[in-house]
Amino acid sequence: MENTMHEHPIKVEDLGKVYRLYQHPFDRLKELLHPRRKAYHQRFQALGDVSFEVGKGETVGLIGPNGSGKSTLLKMLASVVTPTTGTVHCKGRVSAMLELGSGFNPELTGLQNVYFYGAVIGMSQVEIDDLLPGILDFADIGDFIHQPVKQYSSGMYVRLAFAVAIQLNPDILLIDEALSVGDLFFQQKCFRKIREIRQQGCTIVFCSHDLRAIQNFCDRVIWLEKGKIKQIGPTKLVMEQYQAANFWGDQQQHRQSRPAHHDSITPPNGAPEGLNWYALARHENYGEGKARLLAVGMEPHLESICRQLQGQETFSCYFQVRCSQPLDAAALGFQVMNQIGEVALGLNNWLFEQPFALPEGKSILKVSFELPRLANGPYALSVGLAVGAPPTIDIQHFVHEWMVIEFATEGPKRFSVGQVMPSVASFSIIDPSP
Repeated sequence: MENTMHEHPIKVEDLGKVYRLYQHPFDRLKELLHPRRKAYHQRFQALGDVSFEVGKGETVGLIGPNGSGKSTLLKMLASVVTPTTGTVHCKGRVSAMLELGSGFNPELTGLQNVYFYGAVIGMSQVEIDDLLPGILDFADIGDFIHQPVKQYSSGMYVRLAFAVAIQLNPDILLIDEALSVGDLFFQQKCFRKIREIRQQGCTIVFCSHDLRAIQNFCDRVIWLEKGKIKQIGPTKLVMEQYQAANFWGDQQQHRQSRPAHHDSITPPNGAPEGLNWYALARHENYGEGKARLLAVGMEPHLESICRQLQGQETFSCYFQVRCSQPLDAAALGFQVMNQIGEVALGLNNWLFEQPFALPEGKSILKVSFELPRLANGPYALSVGLAVGAPPTIDIQHFVHEWMVIEFATEGPKRFSVGQVMPSVASFSIIDPSP
């Protein structure tokens, strides 16, 4: 019989995990002692019927909303959590970098934790001695290596945790979102190391909300939804489907088809003169609806389909808003997205510490910012109106890709690396229309 595990260091079959949730602390004891075995718990299925294989040297990404089962799956791959049903087979040395706070004993020093962790994954003291200089150099936390881990900052913790996980020559590396804690330069250092060990044949399962990292590093992607695999396949295909769904969630009833062109309308009352206005009502949109974006006027004037821009110029949008009730804390978010769905530019009024309130009825909201110079090519504009301050906001109206602009920069080609934010932006309310 062919040894499939040689080709697939990770093999998961019909995996499931059910947790018992108790409403009160004593309910667990009451259930244990009840003469008729009365149940005092509720069953929560964190994962169910999950099956997949990961090949040697392959990098697989895990995506999905919070609560979809990503961390539970990684913990079972790391043998931290026991499956309720199904089987997990991992061949070789498994090194896991799970959520911040796991894996190390907070009472031990960083150095003691290095030896403790190495022993857990089956390494001898001699092997760890040989690798220790590389670990200390990569972590770069100085004399704090001799201090208890409980005294570490989150950045210091993640530096040491990643250095240990990646320098101990694992056959399988599991990463659960932890790299989002480190600073930019350390993240770059980590990703360079990930590329290096991947080329050496290490199998990697990488869970992250950073979709750019998933796109750049993963050969395939597993999309989990409510504890089940919603889709598994090539990165580009799955990410396109996930990003499209992520815009709308389950609010299909609010969708509308996007028109082939903008509908020019009569400028609303109270609007500045000289602007061409376009209706937003027919674009794909969703939200609770206490406030709605009815129309938009742009300065400088943009054509209905595309306008070529050079960048480093002031860009203003005037949104006609209608509120069914006064909104004391409003949030306006604005996105410019490139061809593969990455947010190249993003801003909102809270980032610039410019809170505003919206009155009941109709008013005009103006947002102005300096449009930075981005890489040549088309970009789609999306806008959202919400109530509250990030991260706790309730989306009232989100209009997806209501305009396409194109950068056509002369001279040397310029690149946009990741999301940028304008250095100058202003948000203001024009007197409500009569």
